[in-house]
Amino acid sequence: MTNAIKVAEYLRTKSVYGKMQLQKLLYYSQAWSLAWTGSALFTDEIEAWKDGPVVRQVWAAGQHDDFVVPSDGEMLSAHDKAIIDAVYAFYGNQGGAVLSTRTHRETPWLEARADTPAGGRSTNPISQSTMRRYFSLASIGGEKVPIAPTMTTVAADEQFAAAKARQASRWRGALDALALR
Repeated sequence: MTNAIKVAEYLRTKSVYGKMQLQKLLYYSQAWSLAWTGSALFTDEIEAWKDGPVVRQVWAAGQHDDFVVPSDGEMLSAHDKAIIDAVYAFYGNQGGAVLSTRTHRETPWLEARADTPAGGRSTNPISQSTMRRYFSLASIGGEKVPIAPTMTTVAADEQFAAAKARQASRWRGALDALALR
């Protein structure tokens, strides 16, 4: 699992217009990752701010447009990029204000702000379990939603070679016995 700044950096390689759109695309990337895989895309918490979901670490880094990706050696996997790409393909043509309005109608944001006056400041976290449940139900409820990417795992060459050797060894005796008949 990665952090939200790395996801934001990847999104910034696309046509993302403004900080609000970036924040909402982060939220939807996390939400659909939870719905499609059952796992979070990134470790950072999403807060229910008055203008919609926000990842504070990305907001703080973006204040000076100086995103610094920690050099822990971890990059986004192809699986992570496929999720982000699917979310971007669906939501990327919508501006930040449109996406903000959309989030204001969704249960995860509404639930996190339940005790907050309309327009009031809030740093309440948005529950990952609520996001997983809400977006999972949306995906099977007939709503128009992003298309889940196909997740495939390809064995490395050495893994394939080892499996091949095990199978050849396993069947060698049986094949030799049949050849002698």
